[in-house]
Amino acid sequence: MGIVPNDIYSPYYLKTLVVTSQALNLRAGPGTSYPVLAKLARYDQLFFLAMAGEWVKVRVKSTLPTGFVHYQYVAVLE
Repeated sequence: MGIVPNDIYSPYYLKTLVVTSQALNLRAGPGTSYPVLAKLARYDQLFFLAMAGEWVKVRVKSTLPTGFVHYQYVAVLE
């Protein structure tokens, strides 16, 4: 899954994101064709790692898996 390197130069790097939809799939890659790694719920918190088009590479704060979510379903918390 390491196809997108972490963007340590982004102003959002390691900022906290929050899931804004009722449910959200954490995917293995930046697109709906990639397998679902986990199901996220509203208000779950994520760390921003990088952007890949319209997809955000994230690490889940509570359980630590890394994957991708669509940018429309998350918001910057801090």
